[in-house]
Amino acid sequence: MKRISLILITALISLLFASCSSYGVKKEIDKSGQIKRLEKVGIIIRTPTSAILTNAEILLSIQKWSGAYREKKELVYLSSEDVSEDIITYDARLGRFAQVDESRSFMRFKTIGVVNMFFRNHGEELRRVMEAKGLDGLIIFEVDGFYSQELQYIDMYSVTIMTDADFNILFLDRQSKARNVNEIVGDRVRGILLNDIGGRFVTVLRKIHCLEI
Repeated sequence: MKRISLILITALISLLFASCSSYGVKKEIDKSGQIKRLEKVGIIIRTPTSAILTNAEILLSIQKWSGAYREKKELVYLSSEDVSEDIITYDARLGRFAQVDESRSFMRFKTIGVVNMFFRNHGEELRRVMEAKGLDGLIIFEVDGFYSQELQYIDMYSVTIMTDADFNILFLDRQSKARNVNEIVGDRVRGILLNDIGGRFVTVLRKIHCLEI
């Protein structure tokens, strides 16, 4: 009887964890014709100041992932040596591009408003960088990840913004991924999260005509 009860409890726990796994990607803006005309694009990774992964770690990881593909456009990865901390990090929920309401529903127009405000605040610096490096477009990949060691659970949310040299939004998509991981060692969990981010990054860059096999 105890054995049967233990099997039932194990099965219920497994079902509970399975129900927590989810994945979704939604494209909000896609001006494919204008995207194809871009030739040299800068890439910025944007993360919260409280992120479990550093901006430099993510940048290095996605460069390794993208190295397996052929560039259809020239890609220039911009780090903290190229742009200020205010551009590559944010420290408040109101400052993040991915704006969601209390039910975690995406707020499209508020997100666009936050993005436009970001470019108004940092446009002068970004224009100088783009001019110095000969860029005609920008990709900002904003990503935030959460890990619960007790639940062995990863939750990741990312937003991709692509603009032309005048900061007109040519592409905007969002992605959420939540899943259980059978791992409690911190470094291994960080590796799993970095791979999830890298896979998401190269997938979206293939969609916006920047990478191909």
